[in-house]
Amino acid sequence: MATGLRITDDEIFKLAGITKDQNNFPTKGSHYYDLTEKDERNIDKELEDMMNGLDSKHSLSFFQNGQELSDQDKELLKASMRQTLELSKQLAKRKFTPKKYRNGEE
Repeated sequence: MATGLRITDDEIFKLAGITKDQNNFPTKGSHYYDLTEKDERNIDKELEDMMNGLDSKHSLSFFQNGQELSDQDKELLKASMRQTLELSKQLAKRKFTPKKYRNGEE
């Protein structure tokens, strides 16, 4: 990477706080805003409630020209909602975590 400076890739990764996994791909170390198992369970529960709401006749449902969504469309919607929930949870953790718990990260 930086052959002119004679710095190895490992030194650059170390300076950047990046570690390598067993496949030798660089991965970022854990951060205060990473999702915990509890966060994942909460997202799964919230997502399941949302998906059950799609099938309910008494709540807001998504339809295409009066037809219900296909299974493929439901899976795409579920994946999109999961990604949105995960991102919003991470952004909330970044914004609302007090600085004393951030371990020197911004």
